Amino acid sequence: MGKVTGKDLEKLIESLFGDSNIVVKEDVPPSVLPDMETKSMELKLPKFALSDEWGNPDSEDRETIRLFTGNIEGDTIGDKITNINNFVSDCDEACVDGKQVSDILSNLIILDSLSSLISDYNPLTGGFLMESFLSGLLGGKSRQIKADKGKIEDIYAYKGKPLSVKFLVSDTDIKGSARLINNYIEQNNEPITYLLIQKQREEKVTIGLKFYTFTVGNDEVVGDFNASQMPLEQDSVIPVATEIATLDFGTKEQLKAIANKYVDRLGERVLVIFDELDKLTTNINKYLVGGDKSAGSKASSNAETLKAKINQEI
Repeated sequence: MGKVTGKDLEKLIESLFGDSNIVVKEDVPPSVLPDMETKSMELKLPKFALSDEWGNPDSEDRETIRLFTGNIEGDTIGDKITNINNFVSDCDEACVDGKQVSDILSNLIILDSLSSLISDYNPLTGGFLMESFLSGLLGGKSRQIKADKGKIEDIYAYKGKPLSVKFLVSDTDIKGSARLINNYIEQNNEPITYLLIQKQREEKVTIGLKFYTFTVGNDEVVGDFNASQMPLEQDSVIPVATEIATLDFGTKEQLKAIANKYVDRLGERVLVIFDELDKLTTNINKYLVGGDKSAGSKASSNAETLKAKINQEI
């Protein structure tokens, strides 16, 4: 993340103290605030409701979520998911300490939204929201295509590449209208690219996702498969498709344990900022109310330190 602008900081602070279901509590020790009673500080992480507005690049929701998705490296779905998986994979204390607050916050928000998408919706709604999620994750001009548009493609992804997205368990056939596939091929003179997101399950519980791409053409324009073969069994698709990413997050309990590891570190590092902010406001009050000129100089120094710490930690 680059230098924090006033607008970005305002949105971040608003998010941190907005309604949320994920809470980090930090007790402020006497060594940090020697002249004050020990107190409890509550830091709330923002929780965003996933909706079709994530798929609209001009929506307010998309602009808000951009603050977080923009911190996840990569220009493609495969790159983005791989970086999220790296965040989820076993990371020792040194690895956690090396991550920026912005990276931790962004990945926690995206994982929370993805976890809700997987567990809280039926297959039809989940598939539709997955399209919005991917559009929001990619950012830029990526957008979801409404189902009533009569197109086989579901999103315009990186570099305007159309994709037909299928979010399925492994024993579900991949469907698609041969008529719409042929319409796409006729208009674009290329096969349609499918993105298969296969749910990895244990005892009917989704513990991970695998991402594959493959193409479907026709007799004139060759793809990995022909539109006349639709629907396709996944067992016949996987050996031909290209695996672009894997996301292994485990059970809800395992994901929660991973998140808590990062949340603890997030609380520690954000606390440093609140500590400096407390010093700044205390010295401003001493200067304005008590007329302490030395406090004015200290406040100026606190402001510079606060700015530096925000750019360092966030």
